Amino acid sequence: MRWVNKPQTRGLCKRTLHGHLAGTFGAVWARGGRGVISCSEDRTLKAWSAITGEFLRDLGEHEKAIHVLASSPWGETFASGSEDGVVKVWSISSASEIATVVPFRLGVSSIDVAFYNNSMLLATAGGDAVKLWRLPTLDKRGGLYGHKKRVSAVRFCPSAPVAATGSWDSSVMVWAQSSPLVWLNVQVLSGHSDMVRSLAWSPQGSTLVSASSDKTVKIWKGSEAPEVSEWRLAATIDGHTDAVTDVKFHPQGQTVLTCSRDSKVKLFDTNVPFETSPVVSHSLPVLLAAVCGKKQVAVTVSEDQEVKVWEYTTGTFLVSQSSSHSSGISAIALSSDGRFVLTGGRDGAIRRREIQGLAPAGVQQEVKRAHQGGVAVLEHHREESFLLSAGRSDGRIVVWESEALLDLAVLVVGEGSVIYRALFSSDSKFVISADDKRGMRLWNIETGREVFAQTLGSSEKLAKVDFSSDGRFIATVKTSSEQIEVWDASGGGLKGSLKKHQGKVVDTSFSTDGKFLSSIATDKNLIVWRLSSLRPLCSFSLAQSPCCLCAYQAWPCLVVGDQIGSVFFLTFVEPQPPEESDEED
Repeated sequence: MRWVNKPQTRGLCKRTLHGHLAGTFGAVWARGGRGVISCSEDRTLKAWSAITGEFLRDLGEHEKAIHVLASSPWGETFASGSEDGVVKVWSISSASEIATVVPFRLGVSSIDVAFYNNSMLLATAGGDAVKLWRLPTLDKRGGLYGHKKRVSAVRFCPSAPVAATGSWDSSVMVWAQSSPLVWLNVQVLSGHSDMVRSLAWSPQGSTLVSASSDKTVKIWKGSEAPEVSEWRLAATIDGHTDAVTDVKFHPQGQTVLTCSRDSKVKLFDTNVPFETSPVVSHSLPVLLAAVCGKKQVAVTVSEDQEVKVWEYTTGTFLVSQSSSHSSGISAIALSSDGRFVLTGGRDGAIRRREIQGLAPAGVQQEVKRAHQGGVAVLEHHREESFLLSAGRSDGRIVVWESEALLDLAVLVVGEGSVIYRALFSSDSKFVISADDKRGMRLWNIETGREVFAQTLGSSEKLAKVDFSSDGRFIATVKTSSEQIEVWDASGGGLKGSLKKHQGKVVDTSFSTDGKFLSSIATDKNLIVWRLSSLRPLCSFSLAQSPCCLCAYQAWPCLVVGDQIGSVFFLTFVEPQPPEESDEED
């Protein structure tokens, strides 16, 4: 996940430190970044100059291989842990050992050092617990208990008495110090599907990053000061192809470095372009979504044909009902005032339900038998009480008065035609449609006649067609294609191709002002494109393969449904960028 089309610095190796006789397991900065301490399977600790790369001295050793290493906030004290469970604390200035403790007989999996309230704390993780000690006396200062399996990572927040732990149980726990000896678990962060291997806090304590054997890195954002924050998942990064073993924040706090068993080291930007409302969910993949911006209401349909209505700014669930279509729902829309849900079925019927009456049994609803062969498209006008529907195989587009479902006009495309998309013009006088016979067509609603037609490229079958609401652009996706073609609707010519996805494009959606196009694909990426330049503005990594996408409002706000039934309501945290902000590659 990163902003794109911005200058990128190259990752050049500045120093290589030679001296260990076996593999290195860890390294930490010392003395404000002027020095480096490293630990190794050769059982030694070595000090280096970060400026020249010169080996300075051997600091000490363990009887067994040293697996974990941590430094104090100022880099003058550090701790090391070996495979036999021994943890040693060292002073860099005197190059001497300060204290030794054996917290766990079966080895220590993670350690960290912090300085709170004029007291230095050492955390040692092993088994299903974390034990805390005051340095240099090694007085026991309580512990962190709550994980169901072995604790694999522990990290203190640098700006507040808060800690985070990761475990083989795939969870992350956040802890806050309530008294010198008591730490309370304030939140459990779920989402990883395998053990959590590493954790990192941003310098300000506002962001927590977790790395896992499930090949992903998750970015968690706090709402307030770390000790009272409600932590939420802001993004999932899945750029690695094997377990992510370590994660570290850059000192300036925006970029993270990740290491993986896929032999790659990657740098990611944690400045997430989107923020999400609380994730809501179905029990099966989400197939359809529609939004009413006026009332901040969204409706989604899952594979089991369950219809759910949400308040999208908070993710609050409102009502739900199973489909009453005999053959399942194939299209969905919301009225412009947010009062009604309209569904089109494979049975050819259109049903209208009041939102507040969705749940109770026996609620009255309007039903119209609209199309032979099923409903392919259902689109409500954004401002007026007009609805249009298109048949799957009867070649008809019908314009309705949506309050009473009265048909106002019928536009005949031709029997057997496959209608991909239909949309009202902004002035409500025309309908734009796309089909497999003649491509794009413009219809006069009053006369019911076609006034313009334009072929859209080759005769290859189209999987997706979308129009901008201002009538300027058309986006088409061919079957199994990884690219999107954008057409000038006024002149009919191909404007260009969008080619950043590495998987089949699943869905597209224009912003309401027609300036941006959003797309999702099987590569689990969501990309927002600027249409004036046909260049990607930003991309966002999704945890699961997406199934449907719906944009609302001018500067993209998005509803995304995925294959495990999750629904995300995404809004930009950045203001809309000016036209001149696009830069050359």
